[in-house]
Amino acid sequence: MSLLIALAAAAAITPTEAADIACVAQLALVADEQKHREGRGDYPSVGPEGAEYAAVVGADVMDTTGQTQEQVRDLILASAAGALKTGKPPRTEIDKCLVRMHLRLSGQ
Repeated sequence: MSLLIALAAAAAITPTEAADIACVAQLALVADEQKHREGRGDYPSVGPEGAEYAAVVGADVMDTTGQTQEQVRDLILASAAGALKTGKPPRTEIDKCLVRMHLRLSGQ
């Protein structure tokens, strides 16, 4: 949770945007593991939907904050790096991010 607060404070983004950025980062890590067959095979492929989710989240953050694509990318990369330091995200976190992604992509 402190990473979300740090992201929100550093980038002037909302807590919802910070949570979306954290989920984009975590799902990107899952997609990378799946791509390299290093685990997370118990999840359906998150690559295509994850990329769409990242695009939607990135566009929203750019629109609401005025940040550039590169700045938003850096936020996502920083979130991914933070997640890697703590080890693989727990299944409960990934599950929450999958729900968040599906809701966001369905327009809810």
